[in-house]
Amino acid sequence: MIDIFVETQGIELKTPLTEPQMLLSTIYYQRNIYVQDIPATLFSEQVNYIPTKARLQIERESIQQELEALSNETVYLTVHAVSAPKKAKKPADGFSYNELVFQPLLYFAPLDLSSFLSGEFDANQQTVKITQQIKVQTQNPTVNVKLTLQFPNPRYYKLNFCQFKLKNVSIFGNCNNVQKNYLGIPPYGYNLSLQLPQQTTYRQIMKNGFIKLASTQQTTEPETYKDLLKASQNEHLQIQFPTNAAQINQTELESGFKDLYNKILDPKTAEKQKQTDLTLFNQKLTASKVQSLRIGQIVNKEDDKKKRPNSGQTETFAHSVQALKQAVQNSYVEALLAKNEEVLKNTPQDPKKPVKSTAISTIAFTIEGQIEKLALYNDTVKNNGSSIVLSEQDLQQMRASIMSDDLYLSIKIELDEFWSGFGLDRDSFTTVSKISLNQLRISDQLNVQDVILQLTPEQKIKIEELSKAQPTSSRAQKPAQKTAVVKQDSSEVNFLVQNYSTVSCEMLFDKNFIPTETSILTQILKSAPKFKQQIYKAKNSVGPKSEFMKKAFETCHLPPQQCSQNALQQVLQNIKNFTVTEFHKENGTGIVFNKTEFISKNKQQLQMFKKQLIDMGMNITEAHAQILHAAQEALSSSKIESTPTELIEFGNISLNGANKQQATQIIKLFGQAITRERKMLQLGHKSVTLEQAVLGELKCACLMQQNQVVERSLLRTIDLCKQDELECVMLGILAAAQLASIKEEQLGLSIILNIKDLIDYKGNIDKIYALTLLHTLLIKLNFQEKKNELGQILAKYVRENNTNQTLMGSVNDAISDNYIIANLKLSLCEYLLMNKSSDFVADILAQIEVDNIDIKNTVVKEQNKFVVDEKSLKLQLKTKLILIQSRMHFVKGKIGDMRQLLAKDTLFAKKQDQSGVNLLQYLQSNEQLKASYLDMFDSNQLDPTLPGVLAQFALSSDSSHKVPALLRVGGSKLPQIVVCGAIQNRLPQRQYKTLNINEDRSPTPLVKSSSIYKSNDLPPEMIMSEDTYNQVMELNTQSVLCNSLVAFDMYLVAFGMYLQKANRTGYSGSLDCPILTGFQIEDDDVLITSMVKMSVRHLPVLQMMNFPTPYPRPGEDEISVAKRIFSQISANMFTSGVDPVQSTFTNDYLSQLVPQDPAVIIYMLQNPLVRLINKCKQQQPTLLAIYGWYQMLLNKQQNALASFQRALQFDCSEHIAWTGIATALGNQITKTTDQSLIDKLRSKIVECVTRAGSLQIPFQQASIAIAQSLIDPQTEKATLYAMTAQKLLKPLQSVSNLVPIVPFQHQFYEIEFTKLSRWHIKRLMAAAAVSCGRQIDVAEALQQALDGIGGSKPGSSIEELAERILLVTEAAAAWEAAGRNNEAENVMAEGLCE
Repeated sequence: MIDIFVETQGIELKTPLTEPQMLLSTIYYQRNIYVQDIPATLFSEQVNYIPTKARLQIERESIQQELEALSNETVYLTVHAVSAPKKAKKPADGFSYNELVFQPLLYFAPLDLSSFLSGEFDANQQTVKITQQIKVQTQNPTVNVKLTLQFPNPRYYKLNFCQFKLKNVSIFGNCNNVQKNYLGIPPYGYNLSLQLPQQTTYRQIMKNGFIKLASTQQTTEPETYKDLLKASQNEHLQIQFPTNAAQINQTELESGFKDLYNKILDPKTAEKQKQTDLTLFNQKLTASKVQSLRIGQIVNKEDDKKKRPNSGQTETFAHSVQALKQAVQNSYVEALLAKNEEVLKNTPQDPKKPVKSTAISTIAFTIEGQIEKLALYNDTVKNNGSSIVLSEQDLQQMRASIMSDDLYLSIKIELDEFWSGFGLDRDSFTTVSKISLNQLRISDQLNVQDVILQLTPEQKIKIEELSKAQPTSSRAQKPAQKTAVVKQDSSEVNFLVQNYSTVSCEMLFDKNFIPTETSILTQILKSAPKFKQQIYKAKNSVGPKSEFMKKAFETCHLPPQQCSQNALQQVLQNIKNFTVTEFHKENGTGIVFNKTEFISKNKQQLQMFKKQLIDMGMNITEAHAQILHAAQEALSSSKIESTPTELIEFGNISLNGANKQQATQIIKLFGQAITRERKMLQLGHKSVTLEQAVLGELKCACLMQQNQVVERSLLRTIDLCKQDELECVMLGILAAAQLASIKEEQLGLSIILNIKDLIDYKGNIDKIYALTLLHTLLIKLNFQEKKNELGQILAKYVRENNTNQTLMGSVNDAISDNYIIANLKLSLCEYLLMNKSSDFVADILAQIEVDNIDIKNTVVKEQNKFVVDEKSLKLQLKTKLILIQSRMHFVKGKIGDMRQLLAKDTLFAKKQDQSGVNLLQYLQSNEQLKASYLDMFDSNQLDPTLPGVLAQFALSSDSSHKVPALLRVGGSKLPQIVVCGAIQNRLPQRQYKTLNINEDRSPTPLVKSSSIYKSNDLPPEMIMSEDTYNQVMELNTQSVLCNSLVAFDMYLVAFGMYLQKANRTGYSGSLDCPILTGFQIEDDDVLITSMVKMSVRHLPVLQMMNFPTPYPRPGEDEISVAKRIFSQISANMFTSGVDPVQSTFTNDYLSQLVPQDPAVIIYMLQNPLVRLINKCKQQQPTLLAIYGWYQMLLNKQQNALASFQRALQFDCSEHIAWTGIATALGNQITKTTDQSLIDKLRSKIVECVTRAGSLQIPFQQASIAIAQSLIDPQTEKATLYAMTAQKLLKPLQSVSNLVPIVPFQHQFYEIEFTKLSRWHIKRLMAAAAVSCGRQIDVAEALQQALDGIGGSKPGSSIEELAERILLVTEAAAAWEAAGRNNEAENVMAEGLCE
C-alpha cells in the first residue's frame, strides 16, 4: 500500500487576493478529493488559510501495480477558497456570516511523487518512508506542506522499472483512398496498448494521440517501393502522443483538425470545413467525456457532521465536491457554535431575566466555479514515457527468452471508445505491430525505427471470410451500400495499413536488465556440478551407462604414486627432487657433476633443508648426513634417467611434423614422463608437469588415431580432474573435444568447467578457445539461453580487442555476433587440428551454417559508417570452412577427399575422349589461354584470392608425388602452358598416339624435314618432336597439379601473402593479406615444418654453389662454330618480335609476391624456422639440419657444419644433415688443388652418402652436385667414386624434360637449357661409366645426353649449340671405340640437323 500524507503549514501569495478569502488544501486523485482533518474555523479576513491534513492511500492487486500508479499517475494538491458573498453585510463580530461562498478546485498543482522512486534504498527494508518540507507552486498561492510518503521498497521486492516511449506513428501514403473528413481519418483520440512477451493481454499505457503534419526526411537510398513512397513527398502525417494526457486537450484537438484538413482538403475550403466539423466534434466529445466522468449535477443535501469525501462513498465527481463542501461547512458551523457558547458563557446572566441569544446557529454555503475544469482539461497522467514495473523473475525470464529465441513486443493502436458515438467501427481502425527484441541482447535500450503497422488477426480472418462469402466482384455490390453511417470492411477502412504506416519507439530497461559478464560466466560455469559431484552423480545414477563411463568409475588409470609420507620423508624427497633438477641443469651444459661444487653453489637451499631437519629433532651432524645420503641416492638414478620435464620438452619438439609411425615412438616419452612424475608425487596430489605429460600422450594418441590409446589418455585426464581443477587449459580443451566426439558431451562439458580460473579469460587465447568449445557443447546439450549469453560475451570481447583487426579480420560493429562466433569456431578447429585432435572438428563445423548466418548486425543502432559486403564475407567464411574440412581430411590421411573438396568438381574427373589434339588446340589459341592455377578452385564455393586456399591445397600433395622437372620454368614461375591444360582437365590419361612422318612439308633453312614429326591429330601449323609428344601424352592432370614442386610454389605464395603489410587488389577485390584461415601462419608448426622440409628439395643448389665439372666443356673451336650457325638461324627464330607462347601466359599476380632470388627466399623462410627451433632447449634434429642447409647455401660454411653436427648429436641417422655435409664437402673441392686433400674430401663424401642412405628425388640437385664432385677417372679410387655417383644419378633418369611446344613452323621456342635437364645427368653417367663401366655404356650415355637436350635442332642458343657440337664429336668417338661405326656415322650426320 502507498500512503501519502500532506499537512498544510502555510500559504504564500504571489498575487494579493482581490477579496478576503480563506484557503484550504486537499489531495485530488482520479477525480476524487481526499482530506483527513479540517479544523473548526471561524471566517476571518485577517487569516488567509486553514491548516488542513489530507491522506491518500493507494491499494492495488500487486505491489508492481501500486508502484506503477505512483510513477505514472498524477496526484494533485488542490486549493479551495471560502469567502463572503460579494453583497453581504459584514457582521459586527466579523465572522457571523449566515452565508458563505465555497469555490472548490480554485488552484491546483501536481505533487512530484515519482521522483522519490529513484533514490538509493536499503535492500533490507520492506517499505520506504520519506518526510520532507516542500513548497507546492499553484497558479497563485505557494503552499508550504509537510509531505510524508510511504511506499513498498523496490529493492527489497527486487522490482525493476521499464520505460516505454513512442516517438511517432508515421503515415506515408497520400490518404486518397479514404473519406475526406474526420470520419475517414480521425484527427484525435488514439490509444496505444502494449503486450509484453509471454503475456496474453494488452495493457493500455497511452491515450489521446492526435494527428500532426511533419516533414519527410529520407536518410538512405530508397530500396523498395515503400521507400520511394516516403521519398516522393515533402511532408506526411503522424500520430503523436503527448507526454501527459488529459481527458480533453483542446490545443492538441484543434491542432489535429488543422493539420489533417490541410493535408487531405483543398486549402481554399479546408478552413471552413474544419471549423464546422471541429465545432460539431467538440460538442459530442465534451458530452461524451462528461458522461464518462459522471460529473453530473451538484445536489445540496445534508450530510453527517465531519463527513469526509471518500472514493468508496462518492458516486460522481459532483458528489465528491459536494461532500467536501459539506465537510468545510461543518467545520465552520462547529466553530461558530463553539464561539456562541463561549460568548454566552462569558456574558453575565440575570436569573430573573434570562437573555435570549440572537447569534446565528448555521451558515449556508453556496458552491461557485467550474468543477469540471480540472477533471476534463487539467487532470493528466504520464502518457508517453510511462513506466512498467517488472519483477526480477519476470525480467530474468524475459531476458532468458530473448537470448534463446526471437521475441517480439506487440503494439496495438486503436480509437478511443467515444468514437463509437460517431458511428465508427473502432475495430476497423485498429492496427498492430510486432517489434523484435533482439536489440535487448546487447543493450538495455530498445530503439526501433519505422516498423510497419499491420492488420490484426481478427481483421485478416474477417477479410478471408468476406472473400469466401462474396466471390463476385465487390464493385458490383458497392452501390447497394447507401447509409449515412460510415461502415466499410476492414480491408477498405483501415487507412493506417492502406497508407503504409510505421511506428518508431524506444524502451529503456533497468540497468540490472543486462547481467555483468562475471555473473553470466559464473552462472554458465555452474551449468554442470563440480567434477567430483558429476562423477559421483553419474556413478550412482539409475540407468544404462556407456562402457567409457563404467571405466571412468574404476580405479585410477595413472601409474602408482608415492604412499603417504611423514614430515621427515617429505623433506628427504624434496632434497632428492632438488638434487636431480640441479644435476640435469648442470649436466645439460656438459659439465661433470661435482659434489663439492654442488654444495657450495646451493648452500642457501641446503641450509633451508638442514634447518627443517633440525626442527624435527636432529643435530647438525645427523642432518648433514641425511642431506648427503639423500643427494647421493638421487644421483645414482638421475644419471640414467631424464627428468619428466626434459622428456616432455623433447616429446613436444618431436611431435612437430611427426606422422603416425613417429607418434608411436614419441608417445613412449610422455608415458615415461607420466610414470616418473607420479613417483615424485604424494598420494592424492598432481602437478602441472603431470598434466603436460598427459597432454602430450593425448596428442600422440590422437595423431595415431587408435581408439584404445585415446581412451586411456582420456581416462587419465578424468583421474586428474577428480583430484583438482585443471591448470593446463589445452588438456581440458583436447580432452573435452575428444569426449564429445564419442558422445560423452556432458562429461566433456564438466571437464571444460573444471579448468582453473576460466572466468579470467581476457588476454588468454587458450581460455578463449575453451569458452568457444564450451559454446559448442552448450548447443549440443540444448542450453540455448546460456549459449547465447556466452556467444554475446565472446563477440563483445573480439570487438573490444580487435584493434586494427589484429585479432580477427573484417570485424566491426556492423558485423553480427553469429559471424564472429562462426570465425571463432573455425579458429578453434584450426587450434584442435594443429594440436593433433581432429575427431570433433566435423561436429563443430556442422554448427556453422554459412547460408543461414546473418552477416549484418541487426542489433546495432547505426551502421552507416560501415560498409558490409555480405556476399564477399559469406564467400570468405565458406572458403575458411572448406579449408578446415580439407585440413581435417589431410590430418586423417584422406588426401583424395581433400583434393575433391578443394578443387573444381571436374578437375580430376576421368573423361573418355582425351587426346593430344584437345590440349594442343586449347594451347594454340591466345584468347582461350586466360587461366592460372587459381582457376583450379570453384569460384561459387571458394574465394580463390584467399592465400589459405593455396597453402591448404599444397598440403594435400606434400610428400605424395615425384617432381617432374618440367614443372619449373626459370626461377619460380610455373609452366603455365601445361598447368592451364591441367586446370581445364585437358591433359590425356596416358593415351599414346602413333606419329606419322610428314615428308611433304617444305623444309626451312638448316632444318631437315625428314626429322620433323607431325601427328594427324595435331592442329594445322603446329609441330612437335616425337619425344615431346610422348612426354605430353604421359602427363595427366593430377601429375601436373599435385606434386611437391607446385606445392612449394604455393607455399611461397601463401607465405608471401601473409607477410604483406597492406591489402592487395586481386581478381575478386581487395585481399586481406595478413589473415589466413583464422590463425597466424607463423604459429602453425606443421605448416612451417612442411614448408622448410620442402625447401631443401627445391632450392637451387647448383645455382648457388660451385662444384667440379667431370667432363670437358666446349672449347674455342666448338664455340666458334656455334656462333657461326646461330647467326644463320637467329633471323628465323622470332620474326614477329613477340614470343607467341609467352604472350599467352596469364598475369598471375600472386606469383609477384614470391621473390625470384633464392637467397631472399631463404631469408624469408629462415625467420619462422629459427622461431620454431628456439621454442625448446632440445631441438628437433631435422630442423637443425635444415637451418644448416640454409647457412650452406648462403656460403656460411662454418655455421652450416656446426648445425649439421648438432643435428647428428641428436639423431645420428639424420639424412638431411649427412646430405648437407656431403654437398658442402663437394663445394670445398673447387677451392683447392691439393690432390691429397681432394681425395680425403671425396672419401668423406662417400662416407656421408653411405650414412645418409638412399638419396632419392627430393634431393635431386644435391644428388647431381655430389655426383659430379665424386667423378674423376684420374684418381686412385675412381671406380668407387664412380659407382657412388651412379647410385645417386640412376633414380634421376626418369625425370622428364621440360615440354617444348612449337606453335608455328617458322619459329623456334627457346627452351630452358640448365644442368637440371636430362642431357646433364646423362653426361655425368657417361663420365662415371669411364671408370666403372664398359665402352658401350659410355657411348649410350653420351648418345642419350645428346638426345636429352631436346628442342629443335641445331639449337636455340650459342651455349646449347656448342654443347651439341661437342657431344656429337664425343658420342661419335665413343661409338667408334665400341666398334659401332654405323652409330658413329649417324651421330655425325644427324646430330645437328632434323
